[in-house]
Amino acid sequence: MAVEAKDSERNTEAMMITPLLQDSSANCQMMFYYHMYGRGFTESLTNPNPGELRLVMRLPTRTFVIWQHSFDEGDEWKPANVYIGRVSQPFTLSFQATRSFSGIGDLAVDDVSYVQCALPNVTSSACGSDEFRCVRGSCVSNLVICDLTDDCGDNSDEANCLSSTLCDFEADFCTGYNTGLGSVDWEWRSADTPHTVGTGPSRDHTTNTDVGHYIYLNAARPNVEGDTAVFAFPTILATGSSGACKMTFYYHMYGRHVGELNVYKRTQDGGPWTLLWYRRTPLDQDYFARVQLTPADNENFQVLIEGIVGNGHEGDIAIDDVSFTSACQFTDTPLPQGTTPAPTPSPCHNFGEVPCDDRVTCVDSSKLCDFVNDCPSGAGDENKCGACDFELNKCGWTDTSSGTWAWNRETVSGVNDLNGPKGDSTTGSATGFQKRVKNILGF
Repeated sequence: MAVEAKDSERNTEAMMITPLLQDSSANCQMMFYYHMYGRGFTESLTNPNPGELRLVMRLPTRTFVIWQHSFDEGDEWKPANVYIGRVSQPFTLSFQATRSFSGIGDLAVDDVSYVQCALPNVTSSACGSDEFRCVRGSCVSNLVICDLTDDCGDNSDEANCLSSTLCDFEADFCTGYNTGLGSVDWEWRSADTPHTVGTGPSRDHTTNTDVGHYIYLNAARPNVEGDTAVFAFPTILATGSSGACKMTFYYHMYGRHVGELNVYKRTQDGGPWTLLWYRRTPLDQDYFARVQLTPADNENFQVLIEGIVGNGHEGDIAIDDVSFTSACQFTDTPLPQGTTPAPTPSPCHNFGEVPCDDRVTCVDSSKLCDFVNDCPSGAGDENKCGACDFELNKCGWTDTSSGTWAWNRETVSGVNDLNGPKGDSTTGSATGFQKRVKNILGF
């Protein structure tokens, strides 16, 4: 399908709409190819309003943009992958194309498809021991129960969650709060609040609409690069090492200037922070990605969520739908006072140098991962560049997956898969470590 700019008036719009679609799954996506070629898609003094292509969600009571693009991509087809998500009512989608103010630029759309949009299959077979049977008759992983996502398609996996602690941010911050430990604060807002194009959520995760709420770190002024915001939940009683206490949350990091998102735990007010999870690269599309953590500790502890502003205005970060399993027992008892140890001073005093692992030798940052051991035994410049047997750590590899699949470092014995390897490649034993692609939702 194509739109011809030469025969239309300035700033006019062309629109095509899908047939009425039925409710979609939580993992639903639309894939298509688009062709946008011509100077009319480039903003300039003579073309202040360039041509644009938008994909719009159309509900009975709301209409809002879920994807948009305005750029001359040259004479080639470009792929697009747009998150649709769980829609619990009939809806339509529309492609809407706007002609530029000045300048020729035609666009086309081809090969539209839907991916993982059907609800989970109904089965008469028994669900697995690690699965939950939905009221409608399908099976989903126990890991997705009470995580504020309707994975069943009838919301039965979210129906009996009184023992869990859930925060969807629809009314306020819930029991969470800004700690004042950063230079700025997390904001409470909805997607229909104006924000920079090219970043920020088009919808929240809870309602999957533009009027749902989340907490938000704005990358635009007055916030500047390096500003931090730290959000916390109340103290959790010591869990031991059972792993039963699990925290799940959804994060949004879309835009070319995205900074960092870190999750820590601490056992003392003013004490050291232990890093549980981080991300320092943007997601490849506008959606909320899921993370589940096991913040176990032998002492009472607190979870902290830290956002760091990146190097530009297209780098907003958002958090939505935080949940804790029943094994995470909250208390009003504050953490004991502690003192954060003074950081070890860097041995490097010249600009552009980084320390080796011995904390004595310094090398220029340009020598990192250049396949030459500049640090003693390569410890600090070559040991975190991807060569790895995964026995001790991830060797610098970072999982940047989006969607339901992710890479996990785990032992062979910890994987319940009859078709998987019986031992790792390094040691040949079931206690050796490997990196494995895992579907975190169990579908």
